[in-house]
Order: sequence, then structure tokens, then C-alpha cells
Amino acid sequence: FSATVCLGEPVILPIQVKDSLLYVWMYNGDTIFSENSDSYIDDITVTPTEPGDNVYTLYVSNSSCTYTVTATISTPSAKDPKIWSDPSPDYVVDKFGNRLYLEAQIRNGESIDVFSDNMNLDTYQWHWSGDGETIQLATQRVITDFPAVTGWYYLEVYTEGCLVGFDSLKVVVGVAPYNAITPNADGSNDTWKIPGIKAYPNALIQVFNRWGSLVYEASGGLASDYVAWDGTSDGKELPVGTYYYIIDLKTGDDLQTGPITIIR
Repeated sequence: FSATVCLGEPVILPIQVKDSLLYVWMYNGDTIFSENSDSYIDDITVTPTEPGDNVYTLYVSNSSCTYTVTATISTPSAKDPKIWSDPSPDYVVDKFGNRLYLEAQIRNGESIDVFSDNMNLDTYQWHWSGDGETIQLATQRVITDFPAVTGWYYLEVYTEGCLVGFDSLKVVVGVAPYNAITPNADGSNDTWKIPGIKAYPNALIQVFNRWGSLVYEASGGLASDYVAWDGTSDGKELPVGTYYYIIDLKTGDDLQTGPITIIR
């Protein structure tokens, strides 16, 4: 007897019970059922717990001999969905350097391609969760989407009708600040450009030095007092090096953070 089912799906092991016999089912060296003919249950149900071939062995015996029968229940092995995106994501890590999840960033109004790099699967089911709702998307390997808020793409992958893998990717919808400025008065990259900031007039932009001191602060791109950072603080040139920004778009989304380097 053999069958293919999804992992965790129960399977009935049918046999024809005859008189005056002892029936013993074993799995992975453990006895899972043992009864004689008079009390044998017609339908024994098992649930495979391991991917691949799960072999159940039936020993049928009387006082003089034993007969052996096997039932092989196969389940598809787990698969890596290999979720990725364009623009490419980065791994968010904890303080110990452990990878927590993937995160991509786009500007409001831009598109993103999310896809599976595993092309050997039967079905790819996407879901989007953002702004308090979760919706089902396409069942294809690659999708193009225009998320309006920060959220998550979830990918379920199937083989032979069975769920064999699951992964997720976070997309931050916001601004895309440059990571360096060269304030040398040559008219090129003299101030810190934050593409997309004009869509967030209430945003708060802050830059700190490595000791955590605030060196720059401004409101969003449409505010009348908005002045792009030129690498100074209180009118004085700051030394070359790496500084760190926090941008609060005032949309309820996560803060955007990262390094900004002064090069002279």
C-alpha cells in the first residue's frame, strides 16, 4: 500500500482482518497499534510527521508464523520559497547580528516586483498585509504591485497540492534619501537630497552625530522653513564622517533611519 498526502494529513491504512491473528502496526520502531482479530478496528488512521517516505509496518502473526506488510505514505519535502524583490531588499538584523527579516524600500507611488527565485514549485500564492487589512493577490511566481503604505508580502508555495514553504518580505513606503553629500560649493550634491520628501509636508527630519547630538532638524518638504541640510550645524561646517538620520513621515509608519556621510 502506498499513497502521497500533505504533511499532517491523516491517512487510513485499510486491511482485511482474519480470525485468530494478532495485528501489530509499527512506525519508526514504535508500536502504534496492537490488537487481535476480535478487537481490531477496521480503519486505522495515521498522520505522517516527517517529510519524505513514512513507512508503516504491519506484523500479522499467529502461534507459528509472522507475516509482514508495509505501507509507504509519502509527503512532499519542505521547500525554500526564496522570496526576493526589485528593488532589492536588505536583511534587518538584531543586536547580535542575527537575520530577522527582509525589508525593501520604495518611494510613494513607485512599483515593486516581488518574486520567488525558486522556479521548481507548482503554485505561488501571495498575500499583502498593510494598513490593517490582509488581501489575497495573484498566484504566480512574480507580481508587480504599487503599495501605498508600509506593509508585508507573504508567500506560500505549494507542490502536489501541499503547502511546502512560507516566507515574508516587508516593504517600507516612504522616501529614499541619498547616503552622502559633498558640500564643497561646486553645485553638485552640495546639500542632502531626500527624493519623495515633498509628499510628506508634516515629516520630521533629524541628523545626529556619532555621539547622539542633534546637528540638523527640519520639517517636511513643503514647509516654508524647509532647508536641505548642507553639512553644517549652527552655521559651522561639520567634519567629514558618518552621521545618522531619523525621518518620521508622520504617517504612522516605522521611522526611517540610516547613515549619511559628509565627504569634502
